Amino acid sequence: MSMKTAEAARGRWYGILAALGVDPQYLRNVHGPCPICREGKDRWRWDDKMNGNFFCSQCGAGDGFTLLEKLYGWDFARAAVEVDRVVGNCSMDRAPLAELSAAQYQGFLKKLLESAGPMVPGCSSWRYIERRCGEPAGLMGLRHHPGIRHSHEWPGSFPALLGLLTHPDGSLASVHRTYLTPQGEKAAVDPVRKVMPGFPLDGAAVRLGPPQERLGIAEGIETAICAGKLHGLAVWAGISAHGILMWQPPALVRSVVIFGDNDTNFVGQAAAYEAAKKFKGRGLDVEIRIPAVGGTDWVDVWQESYMHGVA
Repeated sequence: MSMKTAEAARGRWYGILAALGVDPQYLRNVHGPCPICREGKDRWRWDDKMNGNFFCSQCGAGDGFTLLEKLYGWDFARAAVEVDRVVGNCSMDRAPLAELSAAQYQGFLKKLLESAGPMVPGCSSWRYIERRCGEPAGLMGLRHHPGIRHSHEWPGSFPALLGLLTHPDGSLASVHRTYLTPQGEKAAVDPVRKVMPGFPLDGAAVRLGPPQERLGIAEGIETAICAGKLHGLAVWAGISAHGILMWQPPALVRSVVIFGDNDTNFVGQAAAYEAAKKFKGRGLDVEIRIPAVGGTDWVDVWQESYMHGVA
């Protein structure tokens, strides 16, 4: 891990830890049970101090990296890689949603979606997907918002592509946002993609097609769309390499195709193979497909094929 990663994570640990599956009930500066040792009633406290700091009278103290190591059994290198993968999607806002109940959070998401609409030809979201992946007709799980706030760092509102992150049981887990210009380009904000903070995603994915016995899973929304077009298969988006690893296929799925990224740091490939091992252990047929060229994903493959008239 570079100092750049540590500095980028500073002040964003609530969003980072929540995105990596830490229950937000533990991400408060109040005494309570420990998520690591699962013991006690008041031995744990998350005081953050901009670095994800915690204290447990049994497990000791540490920063956000230490928390991930102890909670998931990762070594430092693995924890650093996972943080590096999600840090860009996490705002510095200390999200008030952390204090909402499950019912209140679902109400908040419902209100957000009520102010959005379908992705239709001509809207910013349609233009964005069309430019990246070809015609987006027939896609499920996507909505268009005409104007949504980013953060106090980037005032005003922006059109946004919304991806509905759905639990394996079909319930709404969260909403992924890609901020856009009216012309369908990525907006000049940082980060350009964000996941609503709040409750753990619990194996959720953006469902771009209906559940079926043979199903694909990829990282990003655009990657999943392009992989699906290239291979003639319904492919869902887990949002990140960690999302692929944590994804839980619906009960009717018998065969999974994992469309990994060909990352130069091998994070995408490692997640694909680790997920394949998990799915295989559950009795599923598993296949892994990764682009041949290093540093590319399935959007790159689609665009190369499309430009040469193959797709």
